[in-house]
Amino acid sequence: MEDNHTYSLVKGQYTANEATDVLLSLVNSKIKFHELRAFGMKERSENDLHKSEMRSKELKLVLEDIKSLIDFAQAENMELKISGNIDIQLIKV
Repeated sequence: MEDNHTYSLVKGQYTANEATDVLLSLVNSKIKFHELRAFGMKERSENDLHKSEMRSKELKLVLEDIKSLIDFAQAENMELKISGNIDIQLIKV
């Protein structure tokens, strides 16, 4: 099997409302993942929860930036062309 794989998750032109649904769903899902992961680590008294907490904070900043961009597009009667790939690399451990 190949070691590298690329999938197109988001591809197209969207109204501000559609872009809100698509982008905020994706980012909020990742935030929730990291918050739940950090919570589980705290419950198990694991010490290495710094990465998830930091990533959650980073994603919250991304979320605010995306919201501002969408608000601008909506105010200017613009649509948003969005493309987003996910690249997966298989790594032996």
